[in-house]
Amino acid sequence: MKNKKYIVFVGYISKRTAGLIRIYKKLHNKNWEIIVLRSPEMKPHKYGVTIDFDDAKSIKKFFHEYGKEIFSITAQTEDSISLFKKIIPYTPKEIFTPTVKSLLLCTEKTEMRRAFRKYDKSITPKFYIFRDYSDEKIQKVVNTLHFPVIVKPSGLSASMLVQAAYYKEELESILKKSFLLLKKVHKEKKGRGTPMILV
Repeated sequence: MKNKKYIVFVGYISKRTAGLIRIYKKLHNKNWEIIVLRSPEMKPHKYGVTIDFDDAKSIKKFFHEYGKEIFSITAQTEDSISLFKKIIPYTPKEIFTPTVKSLLLCTEKTEMRRAFRKYDKSITPKFYIFRDYSDEKIQKVVNTLHFPVIVKPSGLSASMLVQAAYYKEELESILKKSFLLLKKVHKEKKGRGTPMILV
């Protein structure tokens, strides 16, 4: 059996994925182990290794201990990407990872749409960014977009606060309620970027 190698997941791994890795390593005689990087406030995990994602020393210590044996490192869920971004600058160069910028573009909705628009306007639906409730901007939505419209926060995952509005009054109501909750939810769920809402 070859030297031990680690498959690292940031924050979370599904039971199905862990099971498939166990099956594959048995079938192909791989000496692989799973590591799930967890922050101190997360619950203990079967494969868990705890690091402080906000402390460079803690991240460097992990890579010093495991770096040469890491086969791959990834994040399986969108809400783990904010943690993944924090360790990429410290990841050994021989381990392939996405760039911090690419992770921002694929998870922060305003940045994603700006990138789409820059690349090809034809693949980007029209949208408006709301930093706060605005009657003037609501009227622009009514004048230029077709209902139903989708209302979604820019930096949250798992469809949090995402709703459809089928007419102007419903859009107004959804935006008012969303702005009451947005900052709190953004903080609790460790949202990405500045709290904003897209329509």
